[in-house]
Amino acid sequence: MSSVLSNPSRVVGIHFFNPAHVISTVEVIYGDKTSGEAVATAFSVCQAMKKVPVLVGNCPNFVFNRLLAVYLSQAHKLLWQYGMSPKDVDQIVTSFGFLMGPITMHDMNGLDIGAKVKQAHNVELNLIEKTLLDRNRLGRKNGT
Repeated sequence: MSSVLSNPSRVVGIHFFNPAHVISTVEVIYGDKTSGEAVATAFSVCQAMKKVPVLVGNCPNFVFNRLLAVYLSQAHKLLWQYGMSPKDVDQIVTSFGFLMGPITMHDMNGLDIGAKVKQAHNVELNLIEKTLLDRNRLGRKNGT
């Protein structure tokens, strides 16, 4: 994107996590030509919004979504391989101080969004995801 600009040093990305009103962490993404001033400005903007900025390089899925994939995979494994209930999985995670559990978060974001991300990266859906999507159970956004 920055290659067509007269001053590519001013390009910086800000990636909010969903749900943004709950999650305070924000990724600030720098490119090859991003200046320190642009990064500092992005950090100031994030802090003014009472968000916690984390600096990351420009790569597919940034850092948080790479970690999120593993996090959700393990949560789903607890459901389908060990037979735990979604409520129990979330309770384990929130007992460690997380604001919400992985199943609640996935429900809020929408299973179709997670499926599209997996498809874009050639990652197979697990049995729970396939079953819920086949039944159009996308989560809170469509009331299922």
